[in-house]
Amino acid sequence: MSQKCVYLAYALDPEDEGGHGGPTPHRPDPVGDTVSVSEDLGTRRVKPSSPEQYTPIFGEDAPVHQQILAWSPAASEAVMTFMAAVYTKTSLDPRLTELIRIRISFHNQCRTCMATRNQDVGITEDVVCSLEKPEEAPDLTDREKAALHYADLFSTDHFAITDQTFERLHQYFTAEEIIDLQTLVCGTMATGRMLATWDIVENIPERFQQDRGAKTLTPWGDGDVLVNNPDMSGKILHRPGLQRV
Repeated sequence: MSQKCVYLAYALDPEDEGGHGGPTPHRPDPVGDTVSVSEDLGTRRVKPSSPEQYTPIFGEDAPVHQQILAWSPAASEAVMTFMAAVYTKTSLDPRLTELIRIRISFHNQCRTCMATRNQDVGITEDVVCSLEKPEEAPDLTDREKAALHYADLFSTDHFAITDQTFERLHQYFTAEEIIDLQTLVCGTMATGRMLATWDIVENIPERFQQDRGAKTLTPWGDGDVLVNNPDMSGKILHRPGLQRV
């Protein structure tokens, strides 16, 4: 039976090692000019570079976020090298890295990140739905819950990470795996927040294009998601999201 997705956000008590749900991402009131979304351009806080600029770095089919990043070839190389390392040269299993990525995408409110799934990991939308309240999810292991709890704290209140947090990690992870987990969380949070500030809405399902000022977006729920290549190249296909029961 499919798990129900409940469209709620749960407050996270930093003193609660259970870490149920996670916090509602903070959305400060807009200050200054607002940016409207046009049909042809989308939201362009930083315009994409030209094909001559991004093609040698990312290829001619580069998604919008890579077209923007390509303005700085040096930064592009550094970011992609680091992210390739934390995702593909890690001691962590692919399922866990994908769970962490999707959960942090909610905290970051990164539209592209929430909409995307790694097609080779095989995580169903039922499992994605479990990320709404990971500590209570029957289809997540204790190891995955410990890692997700760390990711929640790192993304929302890193000073709430305590000796007990690490004691919990050491129950399930080696020292190498803990460092790989920390660098995964660090890289995912940093790049996701950069993408979130660009506010890209091109080529993502309609449900992720909504005004974030009116509603907290979630990676779980009804509707299409984007199936991406493992290298996050941006070549995408549509597949249905979890249907509520």
